[in-house]
Amino acid sequence: MKTSRRTFYFLVILIAWLPYWWAFFPIIVSYDGAAQLANFFGLSYPNNHQPYTAAAIMGVLIKFFMKLTNNNSTWSFALYAGLIGSCSAIVCSRLVVKFGTAFGRNIQWLSLLLFALFPLFPFYAFSYDKTAPFLIGIGMSFSALISIAIDKNLNNHLWELTVVTSVFRSDGYYVMVIVLLACVVVLRSKQLLLCLISIIVLMTVITKVIFPMAFIAPGLPGDSISVPLQQVAYTVKTHEAQLKGSKLYDDLNKIMPLKKITEAYNPNLADYVKFNYGNTYNNENKSKKEAFETFLKERSKYGIRNFLKLWLRLGMKYPFDYVKAWIYQVDSYYSPTNDNEQEKSSGQLFMNLNQVWVQNRITDVMRQLNFSVDYNGSEFAKKFKNRLLTPLHNNNIIYKIFLSAWLYDWLLIISSLILLVKMIRKKVSIVWGLPFLLPLGVLGVAMLTPVDGGMRYILPVIMAVPMCIAVIFDTNHLNIKDKNREII
Repeated sequence: MKTSRRTFYFLVILIAWLPYWWAFFPIIVSYDGAAQLANFFGLSYPNNHQPYTAAAIMGVLIKFFMKLTNNNSTWSFALYAGLIGSCSAIVCSRLVVKFGTAFGRNIQWLSLLLFALFPLFPFYAFSYDKTAPFLIGIGMSFSALISIAIDKNLNNHLWELTVVTSVFRSDGYYVMVIVLLACVVVLRSKQLLLCLISIIVLMTVITKVIFPMAFIAPGLPGDSISVPLQQVAYTVKTHEAQLKGSKLYDDLNKIMPLKKITEAYNPNLADYVKFNYGNTYNNENKSKKEAFETFLKERSKYGIRNFLKLWLRLGMKYPFDYVKAWIYQVDSYYSPTNDNEQEKSSGQLFMNLNQVWVQNRITDVMRQLNFSVDYNGSEFAKKFKNRLLTPLHNNNIIYKIFLSAWLYDWLLIISSLILLVKMIRKKVSIVWGLPFLLPLGVLGVAMLTPVDGGMRYILPVIMAVPMCIAVIFDTNHLNIKDKNREII
């Protein structure tokens, strides 16, 4: 019975997603996906700016499918999309059943509608983008946390909780370490502690030993300090007249071109500033080893410690400007402002596929790789894509409410506070805090990312919508005592 239900939900979700795959046949490639292709297939020096683990696994699969299809890139990409999309649908169907087991039939149907109809899921399920395997991994971990909260038994769900695909995004790795540590404390599990240590050791060995041996460069110096870089750019731009000529200004100018970044500064998108801090991966006419060594040598000049000292000095002088810069950086995560260019183009939801520069980048990568990808050119497919990718105007109430990050963030925050009150009053077990910690951690990390209001960054928050609604309107199911209830 439980297998047939899960199969039914899988088929409903997959069938609802198929128009996306068909319209963008054979695959949806985002800007980041094009960068991953270029990285793996040698058009750029191998680096970990886009997680190389994700690029390598997806690249290996594409190569495998190329062999199966006699180097037919169209069908190779279609097979990859079919594989990753089917895996995503399987994970989402498992979550539907878990939500139903935990919160009842109404929430089960709500979760089915969410996964089947919300466009974020099919867009990333079929994409050559690091978010696709992240969707699978984080969904499995989320599913395991719900099961643990229901039956208070870790052993049956340990493998699902510690699945390594959740680290295919850097934020996934940081959040899962925090979540697993909390699970160790709450569940008092030495076995889980051993798994956590193993994951940390594995990721350390991969990034610090294996990648350097293969001359795969680490991330850019500015990758982890997007918000501080934005704060410096905004403050210098605001007070350039007073700062220019001072020692602080000159010291900052040595490690980042202040004139260039103040001109390029965008309050909602840190990439323009971040990519001007430190060296890039462009070392033409050098071997992979030489480029790797050059990058490390240049990168050492832009150490985070040196930058943070200057950042602190500037912040002590203009603390309120730092606060303003951060508010501008993350306002779309908590407010329906719709002021930034990313939201206006609906790029946050649809990976900027309606941006000309993204299409040019994808086309250029495909041409260099000799990949002849014949996209669906039917009139109906064009109409479907145009309807999806046409920019939604600021006065569109549907976009403002349902296709913006702030709605789902506040739903998570409100439901978390309600759950906290229930736990304090001992009406709900503290174990139910663990499934909430995952999307809360993701939201926290998203507030430090370079793109304001990015819905792909809060994908686990949207996954948690049925759970949030259940907690707000019905917490009776959280007092589950019967461990013989169906757990899939």
